[in-house]
Amino acid sequence: MNIITEKYFYSENKAFWETKRKEYSERLDMQSKALRELPEDEQKQGLEELDAKTAQLLSPLLPLPDKICTIIDPSKYDNFRKLVDESIAFAEERVANLQIFTADCAGCICFAGEEITCFAEQMDIFRKLNAAADEVHIAPSVNTGEKSPLDIEGGVRLEFWFDFFHQVRLE
Repeated sequence: MNIITEKYFYSENKAFWETKRKEYSERLDMQSKALRELPEDEQKQGLEELDAKTAQLLSPLLPLPDKICTIIDPSKYDNFRKLVDESIAFAEERVANLQIFTADCAGCICFAGEEITCFAEQMDIFRKLNAAADEVHIAPSVNTGEKSPLDIEGGVRLEFWFDFFHQVRLE
């Protein structure tokens, strides 16, 4: 296995974000309880005020270019790390070359070999990779002379690309 870069964004910040999530959840629960105790017309007014306050707090950040907001998703990175472990085991068992790398907020799991075959019970790893990946590329592999695990002349290359973020279009 040849990992070019490993970044543990999620692991290093997990405790911090769990604390923030707990604080936010408690505050949200208190606000929801107080809001439910109000008459219906006051609930609507309270929600409108909350929306206005949220818009006011976020206004220094808006408008974003093209009105698209990029949000880092630690759970996507965590899922990628789990799939990395399963991919290593699969590549070792099926004797396939493997390259795993991350760059910025994306990661890739690449398999290469003369042929990549598996037993029916091993298809689960490809189902998981396909379901979780943002892009999947299947192509012939070519020896580029870079001496990487993907340099196999006349073989096949499977690439599963993951974005550790999602984008939301603002209205």
